[in-house]
Amino acid sequence: MAPPRLPGPPQATHWLLERPLTVGVALAALGALLFFVFARRTQVKQGAIAGGGVLALGVAMFVLGTVVTTDRERLIRGTEGFVRAVEEGDRDQAAALLSDRLTVRMGDTGSGLDRDWVLGAVELVGAGMEFERFGLGGMQATIDREGVGYTQFRVSTREARAGQSISWWKMEWRRDRDGEWRAYDLELLLMNGRRPAGGVAERLRMLAR
Repeated sequence: MAPPRLPGPPQATHWLLERPLTVGVALAALGALLFFVFARRTQVKQGAIAGGGVLALGVAMFVLGTVVTTDRERLIRGTEGFVRAVEEGDRDQAAALLSDRLTVRMGDTGSGLDRDWVLGAVELVGAGMEFERFGLGGMQATIDREGVGYTQFRVSTREARAGQSISWWKMEWRRDRDGEWRAYDLELLLMNGRRPAGGVAERLRMLAR
């Protein structure tokens, strides 16, 4: 079971700026095809012009997509960095990605947990949890409006004492005055296919003490 997907990005932005290699290869193949089609008609010059033009466009698109980083890509990298910090128990890395005003929610309600609790939980992971597996998947990202975006993702873990779990999370990101994106809201959507039950927040609060 998975939560509803976030809205996808505009197709033009996605393919031109976020998938430049795919677009570049496709245009290069089209350029080569045009050259051979014209060459078979003994129009080598025209083929070289048409094929070369399309190939040059493909190279330009690849370079543009490689140089430009979209806000969606920044949110994905930030989310990956946060999950990696949790896995490694790296408090400093996690702190750099979280706003001082971070709130934590369990389903539709508040939890009373905040940034300090999250950082304490990260330290707890680093101090004593032994993961046999820690996987990140189902990554989605969307820009809601200028300076505000969301990511949604799945974390699959297997820990020596806690066993296996699959959880879905959602993070709200905002671009701060220094231009950096930071998480302002962290929401647990599903735990092992179910909405968070009552009392989860209190148990988690006690866990990180």
